[in-house]
Amino acid sequence: MRSATSLLLLSNILQDNTKDDKEKKKQTEKKKKDEVEEKKEEKNKDDGEEESSDSSCDGSEYEVEAIVDARTKRNAKTEYLVKWKGWSSHHNSWVDEEDIYCENLIEDFLKNRKEDNTKDDKEKKKQTEKKKKDEVEEKKEEKNKDDGEEESSDSSCDGSEYEVEAIVDARTKRNAKTEYLVKWKGWSSHHNSWVDEEDIYCENLIEDFLKNRKEDNTKDDKEKKKQTEKKKKDEVEEKKEEKNKDDGEEESSDSSCDGSEYEVEAIVDARTKRNAKTEYLVKWKGWSSHHNSWVDEEDIYCENLIEDFLKNRKEASS
Repeated sequence: MRSATSLLLLSNILQDNTKDDKEKKKQTEKKKKDEVEEKKEEKNKDDGEEESSDSSCDGSEYEVEAIVDARTKRNAKTEYLVKWKGWSSHHNSWVDEEDIYCENLIEDFLKNRKEDNTKDDKEKKKQTEKKKKDEVEEKKEEKNKDDGEEESSDSSCDGSEYEVEAIVDARTKRNAKTEYLVKWKGWSSHHNSWVDEEDIYCENLIEDFLKNRKEDNTKDDKEKKKQTEKKKKDEVEEKKEEKNKDDGEEESSDSSCDGSEYEVEAIVDARTKRNAKTEYLVKWKGWSSHHNSWVDEEDIYCENLIEDFLKNRKEASS
């Protein structure tokens, strides 16, 4: 009996809450309608007329004619600027998205705005390109003044104005973009200028430049290596002459194992430098131990002697 009474009481409470919610919703809707009606009366006073339109699309009061703009509020909600049917643009007003029941008009507005933005982007791009062309033309005129002549060349490869003859250098800017130093056809090297990669329409010339630079770098590396080897040989030769002066004799031996100058007799010690490279203490054939010297591993062409030394040292440590 008590349980049935509790259930009945609970049911009554739920019904009361539902009624309260409906009542609140009804009051909220009435409040909105009153606000809209009040706004309508103010508009009628301004225009001196009684007309009817609302935020619907079906001809009832406050009918929306078009959406003309949009904005996002701080609370991330969207508002639309509404043009009311039968009202002048002076009475356009901002309305929350949730209070506009014209999805087709909103879709049309968003579609048109996207198309307008696309057009604006194209227009901006067109203006930017025109500005670049004007700058190039201005530079051309300045060059003509300097040379006292009227010539035409441009950053193309087809004989039009500002034709690129060759790419002579390259550099990378702070924004990681690449610029190329352009030699203009019909212009002296004095007029070479730096041009952004994206403004040069000569991929074949860029490819040729990069290929040649790679080959030049390879040649430079080989030349540097050759000069380094020559320098080492000169140092060895100089050391040999000093030794000959000390011993009062002219002999020849080197860091080879075939009887040529500076012949290695034996490896007597090894050490590792800070740069992780290995040096070996060389006993020169025909020279006293007083003339033993440290030589980089890469400058000793006696692998068998190095192997013998390492093998003997390993056995000794065992």
